[in-house]
Amino acid sequence: MSDENHPVTIEDLNALEERLRGHMEERERRLEERLKTYIDERSDRLETKLLAFINEREERLRSHIEERIEHTETKLLTAFHGWASAMEIRVRTGDAHARGMDERLSLLEERVSRLERGQK
Repeated sequence: MSDENHPVTIEDLNALEERLRGHMEERERRLEERLKTYIDERSDRLETKLLAFINEREERLRSHIEERIEHTETKLLTAFHGWASAMEIRVRTGDAHARGMDERLSLLEERVSRLERGQK
C-alpha cells in the first residue's frame, strides 16, 4: 500500500486489520488498566468511609451501652440499699428478741436449777 494508485490487495487488508487489531487491543488494555485503577481507588475510598462510619457507630453504641449499664447499676444498688436497710432493721429486731429470749431462758434455767437443788 505504498502507492496510492494501486488497488488494495488482500495482504494489504490483512496487514491493516492486524494493525487495527493491535491498536484496539492496546486501547482496550489501557482502558482496562484505567478502569481497574479507578475501581481500586473508589473501593479504597469507600472502604475508608465505611470503616470510619462503622467505628463512629461502634463508639456511639459502646458509649450508650456504658451509660445504660451505669444507670442499671445505680438502680440496682439503690434498690439493694433499700432492701438491705430494711433487712438490717429486721435483723437488729431479731437480735434484740433473741437477747430477750436468752435472758428469759437464763432466768428459767436458774429457777429450774434451784428447784432441782431444793431451793426456792
